[in-house]
Amino acid sequence: MKKYQKKRKTKINKIHILIAGMVLGLIPLIFNDMGLIRLFKLKKEQTSLQNEIDQLIAEEIMLNEEIEKLKTDENYIQQIARQKFHMVKPNEKVFRVIDNRKIHD
Repeated sequence: MKKYQKKRKTKINKIHILIAGMVLGLIPLIFNDMGLIRLFKLKKEQTSLQNEIDQLIAEEIMLNEEIEKLKTDENYIQQIARQKFHMVKPNEKVFRVIDNRKIHD
């Protein structure tokens, strides 16, 4: 009976040593500079950067369309001149509407 218990105890010790070795072997794979934690952080950063790139590409397309309109569309240029710079055509009358709700005595 003691011989059986000794063999069983030896087998359990070997299993514990094997498990401990596997755990110790996995620690560097998880926590070192090229480990899983670093991999997940880099993947998140890559996704964030890709979203930023997509947003900048969309903005570039919009700005290129704006440039093309400013080069070719006379009505668009007039609209911008009126809105941004409050310009008027010759002999055109401008009326200002004063909102009385905003005037305080």
